[in-house]
Amino acid sequence: MNCRNSYRHSTKCFPPHRNERPHGRLRLVVRLYFFHFKVREINAMLTPMTPGLQDITAHVNFTDIAECGIDAGLELLGYTSQAFFLLNCGITELMKDTSPENLRDYLPLSAQLQKLASPAEMGELFKAMALGKGMVDPLCGFAHGGLTRML
Repeated sequence: MNCRNSYRHSTKCFPPHRNERPHGRLRLVVRLYFFHFKVREINAMLTPMTPGLQDITAHVNFTDIAECGIDAGLELLGYTSQAFFLLNCGITELMKDTSPENLRDYLPLSAQLQKLASPAEMGELFKAMALGKGMVDPLCGFAHGGLTRML
Protein backbone atom coordinates (compact mmCIF):
# COMPACT_ATOMS: atom_id res chain seq x y z
CA MET A 1 0.00 0.00 0.00
CA ASN A 2 1.29 3.45 -0.85
CA CYS A 3 0.28 6.81 0.52
CA ARG A 4 0.82 10.18 -1.09
CA ASN A 5 2.32 13.06 0.79
CA SER A 6 1.82 16.71 -0.01
CA TYR A 7 4.67 16.65 -2.54
CA ARG A 8 2.93 13.86 -4.48
CA HIS A 9 5.75 11.38 -3.86
CA SER A 10 4.56 7.85 -3.34
CA THR A 11 6.08 6.09 -0.34
CA LYS A 12 5.33 2.98 1.66
CA CYS A 13 3.58 4.21 4.78
CA PHE A 14 1.14 1.59 5.98
CA PRO A 15 1.43 -2.21 6.02
CA PRO A 16 -1.39 -3.50 3.79
CA HIS A 17 -2.54 -6.25 6.15
CA ARG A 18 -3.53 -3.78 8.84
CA ASN A 19 -4.69 -0.72 6.99
CA GLU A 20 -6.44 -1.74 3.79
CA ARG A 21 -10.15 -2.09 3.36
CA PRO A 22 -11.68 -3.90 0.43
CA HIS A 23 -11.29 -1.84 -2.75
CA GLY A 24 -7.85 -0.58 -1.65
CA ARG A 25 -9.00 2.17 0.71
CA LEU A 26 -7.04 3.01 3.84
CA ARG A 27 -8.59 2.12 7.18
CA LEU A 28 -7.68 4.88 9.61
CA VAL A 29 -8.16 4.35 13.30
CA VAL A 30 -9.32 7.73 14.57
CA ARG A 31 -10.67 8.55 18.01
CA LEU A 32 -12.24 11.64 19.52
CA TYR A 33 -11.86 12.64 23.16
CA PHE A 34 -14.14 15.22 24.77
CA PHE A 35 -12.89 16.42 28.18
CA HIS A 36 -10.51 13.40 28.23
CA PHE A 37 -13.35 10.89 27.70
CA LYS A 38 -13.52 8.76 24.56
CA VAL A 39 -16.55 9.58 22.39
CA ARG A 40 -18.13 6.78 20.36
CA GLU A 41 -19.94 8.89 17.76
CA ILE A 42 -17.37 11.25 16.28
CA ASN A 43 -19.76 13.15 14.00
CA ALA A 44 -21.98 14.12 16.94
CA MET A 45 -19.10 15.92 18.67
CA LEU A 46 -17.46 17.72 15.75
CA THR A 47 -19.23 21.04 16.07
CA PRO A 48 -17.94 24.60 15.99
CA MET A 49 -19.59 25.15 19.38
CA THR A 50 -16.83 23.33 21.29
CA PRO A 51 -13.47 24.49 19.91
CA GLY A 52 -10.55 23.45 22.07
CA LEU A 53 -12.61 21.05 24.16
CA GLN A 54 -12.17 18.01 21.96
CA ASP A 55 -9.07 16.16 20.81
CA ILE A 56 -8.87 14.04 17.69
CA THR A 57 -6.25 11.30 17.72
CA ALA A 58 -5.24 8.52 15.36
CA HIS A 59 -3.20 5.35 15.60
CA VAL A 60 0.12 6.08 13.97
CA ASN A 61 3.04 3.91 12.95
CA PHE A 62 5.85 6.28 13.91
CA THR A 63 8.53 4.04 12.40
CA ASP A 64 6.93 4.32 8.98
CA ILE A 65 6.42 8.06 9.36
CA ALA A 66 10.08 8.54 10.31
CA GLU A 67 11.21 6.44 7.34
CA CYS A 68 8.92 8.35 4.96
CA GLY A 69 10.22 11.66 6.28
CA ILE A 70 13.86 10.62 5.99
CA ASP A 71 13.22 9.28 2.47
CA ALA A 72 11.75 12.71 1.61
CA GLY A 73 14.91 14.48 2.83
CA LEU A 74 13.85 15.38 6.37
CA GLU A 75 15.77 14.75 9.57
CA LEU A 76 14.32 13.03 12.60
CA LEU A 77 14.59 15.77 15.23
CA GLY A 78 13.03 13.86 18.10
CA TYR A 79 10.71 11.13 19.26
CA THR A 80 9.53 10.73 22.84
CA SER A 81 6.54 10.05 25.04
CA GLN A 82 3.93 12.72 25.70
CA ALA A 83 5.05 12.79 29.34
CA PHE A 84 8.67 13.64 28.51
CA PHE A 85 7.63 16.06 25.79
CA LEU A 86 5.38 18.03 28.14
CA LEU A 87 7.87 17.94 31.01
CA ASN A 88 10.71 19.02 28.71
CA CYS A 89 8.56 21.91 27.46
CA GLY A 90 7.98 23.08 31.03
CA ILE A 91 4.41 22.04 31.82
CA THR A 92 5.28 21.88 35.52
CA GLU A 93 6.12 25.60 35.41
CA LEU A 94 2.39 26.24 34.98
CA MET A 95 1.80 24.68 38.38
CA LYS A 96 4.10 27.21 40.05
CA ASP A 97 1.58 30.00 39.43
CA THR A 98 -0.92 28.30 41.75
CA SER A 99 -0.18 27.77 45.42
CA PRO A 100 -0.61 24.17 46.67
CA GLU A 101 -2.37 25.69 49.68
CA ASN A 102 -5.12 26.92 47.34
CA LEU A 103 -6.75 23.49 47.00
CA ARG A 104 -9.71 24.71 44.96
CA ASP A 105 -7.43 25.78 42.09
CA TYR A 106 -4.41 23.53 42.63
CA LEU A 107 -6.14 20.13 42.78
CA PRO A 108 -7.84 20.37 39.35
CA LEU A 109 -4.54 21.47 37.76
CA SER A 110 -2.70 18.65 39.49
CA ALA A 111 -5.28 16.11 38.29
CA GLN A 112 -4.98 17.39 34.71
CA LEU A 113 -1.19 17.16 34.82
CA GLN A 114 -1.46 13.65 36.24
CA LYS A 115 -3.79 12.61 33.40
CA LEU A 116 -1.49 14.05 30.72
CA ALA A 117 1.88 12.91 32.08
CA SER A 118 1.32 9.76 34.12
CA PRO A 119 2.64 6.52 32.57
CA ALA A 120 -0.60 4.89 33.73
CA GLU A 121 -2.68 7.45 31.82
CA MET A 122 -1.83 9.37 28.63
CA GLY A 123 1.86 10.00 29.38
CA GLU A 124 3.20 6.84 27.74
CA LEU A 125 0.25 6.03 25.48
CA PHE A 126 0.73 9.13 23.33
CA LYS A 127 3.99 10.02 21.60
CA ALA A 128 5.51 13.12 20.01
CA MET A 129 7.72 13.24 16.93
CA ALA A 130 9.41 16.07 15.07
CA LEU A 131 10.76 15.93 11.53
CA GLY A 132 12.41 18.91 9.91
CA LYS A 133 15.18 20.28 7.82
CA GLY A 134 18.03 22.62 8.61
CA MET A 135 17.31 23.01 12.33
CA VAL A 136 20.36 24.33 14.15
CA ASP A 137 19.21 24.28 17.76
CA PRO A 138 17.76 21.14 19.37
CA LEU A 139 14.05 21.21 20.19
CA CYS A 140 13.35 21.57 23.91
CA GLY A 141 10.55 18.99 23.87
CA PHE A 142 13.03 16.23 23.08
CA ALA A 143 15.83 17.19 25.49
CA HIS A 144 15.33 14.14 27.75
CA GLY A 145 13.62 10.79 27.36
CA GLY A 146 14.36 10.24 23.70
CA LEU A 147 12.87 7.09 22.19
CA THR A 148 14.40 7.20 18.70
CA ARG A 149 16.11 3.88 19.41
CA MET A 150 12.64 2.30 19.59
CA LEU A 151 11.71 3.21 16.00
